[in-house]
Amino acid sequence: MASRKMSKELNTTNDTVTFTVGTHTLVVHSSDFSEATLRRLTLHGIAQKIGDQAAGVASESDIVEAINTAHALLKDNIWGTTRRSGAAKVDKLALALATAADVTVGEAIASLAKLSKKQKMALRRRPEIITELAKMALAEAGPEAGGLSAFLRP
Repeated sequence: MASRKMSKELNTTNDTVTFTVGTHTLVVHSSDFSEATLRRLTLHGIAQKIGDQAAGVASESDIVEAINTAHALLKDNIWGTTRRSGAAKVDKLALALATAADVTVGEAIASLAKLSKKQKMALRRRPEIITELAKMALAEAGPEAGGLSAFLRP
């Protein structure tokens, strides 16, 4: 039994999606659809893009982190891959910087891209960043990790 393969190409310049199967090509223009259909397609895409970030994520806290990160990145106009094996891919330093400096994740990523490795290491030692990274670690541990009292029992 032969398997069929289809490729898809999105062109944001002319608002088209081209589907190719073997020698057959279908070019779909966004202008082919009514406003109501475009709205549904948009909402479906949002649900798909953000929902995909939770695929393979086990804990509720990780799911919350993954979907919130995806939402924040999309709001900052950052489309690329936002996850790696069931977890958020965005650099934790960027998330910590964005939170501590009250800027968008996109702005934090852009700022970090301009820093040297040595400057990033210095940034990681700042109390505000340490605090935000600690909060992230605590959220990652989740409630199943228990409190410190578990370590204090004989």
